[in-house]
Amino acid sequence: MNKYVVFIALMITIISCDATKSNGKATKVNMKELTGNFKITSLNGTDTSKDKLTFEMMTPGAISGSAGCNGYFGNISFEGEGMSISKVGSTKKLCPDSSVMKREKELLNTLPLAVKGEMQSSGEVHLKDSENNTLIVLQKETEKSI
Repeated sequence: MNKYVVFIALMITIISCDATKSNGKATKVNMKELTGNFKITSLNGTDTSKDKLTFEMMTPGAISGSAGCNGYFGNISFEGEGMSISKVGSTKKLCPDSSVMKREKELLNTLPLAVKGEMQSSGEVHLKDSENNTLIVLQKETEKSI
């Protein structure tokens, strides 16, 4: 009898945890949700909302954007609940501000570490590493009316 009580209690716990995930503040991001133009508002915990960092996925499987001074590009794929960013490269303009160059290098090195994305209730997308640390925060850019 005790085995059944423990089993039932365990099943209730597992089901309630799963319900919390789907009704909580964050949901897994898919390709459709990452399609479009985004502003990178945070990089490794540093506010970048005033920088000119962008993330774009207009074509399935390809990303691009502005790293501040140079443009960047790469591949993105989605597997199950995970994602992979690879083959990240950039243009090679010399930027007048060395802090911008440092930030660009940080972004280019951080993008391939993202293995999953979570859509927050605020509309932000958090790109996370394998240890669930938020690496990059994206905010969807709204189209400007003409």
